[in-house]
Amino acid sequence: MVETKEYEIGKKTAVFGSGNSTISGYVKSYTNGESIVGAAVFISSPLIGVTTDQFGHYALTIPKGKHEVIIRSSGMKQTVRKVVMYSDGKLNIELVDDVISLTEIIVESEHDRNVASNQMGVERMDIKTMKKMPVAFGEVDIFKAMLTLPGVQSVGEGTTGLNVRGGATSQNLILLDDATIYNPSHLFGFFSAFNPDIIKNVELYKGSIPAEFGGRLSAVLDVNTREGNKKKFSSSGGIGLVTSRLSFEG
Repeated sequence: MVETKEYEIGKKTAVFGSGNSTISGYVKSYTNGESIVGAAVFISSPLIGVTTDQFGHYALTIPKGKHEVIIRSSGMKQTVRKVVMYSDGKLNIELVDDVISLTEIIVESEHDRNVASNQMGVERMDIKTMKKMPVAFGEVDIFKAMLTLPGVQSVGEGTTGLNVRGGATSQNLILLDDATIYNPSHLFGFFSAFNPDIIKNVELYKGSIPAEFGGRLSAVLDVNTREGNKKKFSSSGGIGLVTSRLSFEG
């Protein structure tokens, strides 16, 4: 059992029990190897902890010596790693899905039930929701899905871009995994340049744009792709009236 095993971190030549050292690594899903964002990695005595970033990476600085590192994440089973800290080192962790059976669901009306986030002006949509929307020729299109959100309008037929709350298309920033996309459409704006089989989710910032997305006045469309199944090889594709697609992962 990995929870009973004791992991030695760093070089034993370091002075044991004196000062601090940093343990770092990645927290991923045991099922498919996907990175887990926002997982809590901490020790209880003394209480020191961090959360994983958008890539599932963590870096925890703790005193040298023996510790029990606790890892928690929503929808995953909690796990513990016994470590002996000699110096800085790495430890990758995998979490198992935690399926909870619900016996009863109570729906109540509350004054704050419509508050989904404390961040204003951001809309999030995953690819599963987009595939359920009716689209032309059966082609899943990120831009057509964005038109269903309030404050977003099309520039016009045969053109590329979105008008967000009256802003021009040149005032929008479109990112694909933090890379700027300057021409996000094909065929004069009728079809999106993004393959829906590799998209994970899309975030549209219509206001209160974070500082990391500086340089645009109107909106930011942040498209994130899937990391792929690192456990086994798989493929997916589709044949449409206008376009066809094929993707492999492994």
